[in-house]
Amino acid sequence: MSAGYVEVRPETDWILTESIAYPKGIVLYEGHLPAAPEGLALLMTVDGIPTAIAPGVYPGKVQFIVYTLTTIPKEQAEMSSGDFRIALHIKDGELQKTGLEAVAGNYQVEDHTISGVELTTDLGDFNGIFVTADKEDSKPFVIRDSVFHGKGSGNSEGKGACVTAVGNANVKLDNVEFWNHGTLTAVMASGKAKVEVANSVIYGARDFTAGKLCPWVLGINGSNRLTNAIDEAKVYYHDSIVVAQSWAALSTDAGRGVRLVGENLFSGIGRLEPYNEAHAADYTAAPELNGKKYGFYLGNSAIGECGYINYADTGFHNSFKDVTFYSPDYIFILSTAKASIDVTGDSTLYSGRFGVLLHKNQGGTVSLQGGKVHAERALFLIKSWSETDPDGCFCNMVCDGTDISLGKNGVIYQLMSSDDVGLTPGGDSVYVVPQEEADLSRIQRLPETYKTQKIIQGFPPHIQYPVYVADGKEITVQGNVQEFLKANPGAEPLIVDASNRISPATLTLKNLKAAGDVYNGVYKRIQVLEVTLENAELTGAVSSAYTYHVDENEVPCPGARYAKSGKEDEHLGIGRVSNTAAPAINNPVHLTLRAGSVWNPTGTSYLESLDWAEDSRINGTVRVDGIEISSPGQYTGNIIVNA
Repeated sequence: MSAGYVEVRPETDWILTESIAYPKGIVLYEGHLPAAPEGLALLMTVDGIPTAIAPGVYPGKVQFIVYTLTTIPKEQAEMSSGDFRIALHIKDGELQKTGLEAVAGNYQVEDHTISGVELTTDLGDFNGIFVTADKEDSKPFVIRDSVFHGKGSGNSEGKGACVTAVGNANVKLDNVEFWNHGTLTAVMASGKAKVEVANSVIYGARDFTAGKLCPWVLGINGSNRLTNAIDEAKVYYHDSIVVAQSWAALSTDAGRGVRLVGENLFSGIGRLEPYNEAHAADYTAAPELNGKKYGFYLGNSAIGECGYINYADTGFHNSFKDVTFYSPDYIFILSTAKASIDVTGDSTLYSGRFGVLLHKNQGGTVSLQGGKVHAERALFLIKSWSETDPDGCFCNMVCDGTDISLGKNGVIYQLMSSDDVGLTPGGDSVYVVPQEEADLSRIQRLPETYKTQKIIQGFPPHIQYPVYVADGKEITVQGNVQEFLKANPGAEPLIVDASNRISPATLTLKNLKAAGDVYNGVYKRIQVLEVTLENAELTGAVSSAYTYHVDENEVPCPGARYAKSGKEDEHLGIGRVSNTAAPAINNPVHLTLRAGSVWNPTGTSYLESLDWAEDSRINGTVRVDGIEISSPGQYTGNIIVNA
């Protein structure tokens, strides 16, 4: 049982068999610290605040509370199970006795509701409220009008969380404030729990001395997933403010079918404080909630105020409407399987580096419908093939009616070979800039497809038969192939992607006008990028490219293994690339223009396929295999487009 509390028993002869108070304080000495008897646990509070038992002088009212740990079985939560010390335990809508209720302030419980909780703790393994349920309850248990101040070192599976919901719990938070410091999670949803967060403020400040850091693989540096949904949980945030100083504000992690929805929500990576007029000029934004105003400072990634707003993993589908998100690094990260995210309504998204990062994603979709989005470096960063992830990343990006703006780099879409730490040779402490980046012209085109053969067992010797596709059906031809083809003139040999081919990635721009470049920079595997403009006007390059890492001054990095050194800002080098448009090697681009689209190419673009509808326009010079063309049509070959 890893998520909860395990008491470290000191060498002592002071065993407390019952609770005791010292109204005028106490001095504790090394080698003579109190402990509970076997099978029980001990909590020390100083003026009502749970405090670690350690040598020192403790003035004020000191209490030692002997109690029994609360066990959460794996049947209720795969990852948030174990023994916990909990102030308040709500089971099936009823308050249970934990022995620690007094530290939660003058709260009131009635009719599936608890209110007035005031909990301050300096212990990272002390949980505030645990809500559990064996059976699904259509009526939510409501936590309202409460304040939590948490400090210390917890984890992202429930240890030390202010509010945790597991099992079949149905929970609503209404007008609750969380002001945390350290690696504690404010709101944790696990098992099959359903959690609604409304009219609430959640802030987590980073403890820069904490050793627990997020995976360097992501190109960030942080220490706390402020809110987290795992297992099979469902979480709905609305009319709230959620800000984490580092790592993650709204996280979904390992599980099956986790769902996170946000509406009318302000969220960011940075710092949050009650509004101070003296700081007004320094605020990035000033969100308001429940008649109160707050000041938000966008994080400085170079000093460890960095992270992402939301992470979608393992096929999760997260949705957001009418949200405002600010991040110095990433707005969204999507990973395994068909993890997807959609954003609708009057939403504003801002990133100081990349808008959306996808890695190890296979068939997921990011759909931005309407709203505004800004990314300083690239809006979509797609990390595909790596030596330890040969399936690569193939996903679908859609912007429909979105107001897109970019920083000086000006890249809407960047497809590249993965440089994720841990997916390249060297393990999780090294990222690799391949030697090939010094001269990508040395890369050779890989063989693309082969005609499949099926081996029919049971005939000695084993005979291989060719497979054809006729009228949409696969047919194994065991007789004369020529006779079969005469009888089935439309039949084609079944073509199967070779092992060095990755499924296509797609980008669709609809009903918008945007300026920025689109590049396919994958080179160690064959991967097509399919770009579609539909009633859209794009000014920029759409091209195959040499993609290479650059340093903070945009100077190409030499091919090498870059080991983690401990510098605060070294994560900024992961995913930092530049492009030179070039003919395709293993990275062809297919472009479709339809529904009155306009392409204003800049510089030179290289395409393998161009589907140019009659109602669309290209304001540039198009050559196919060296021959200039000026009329719409469908073209394949060596296509070069100049401004």
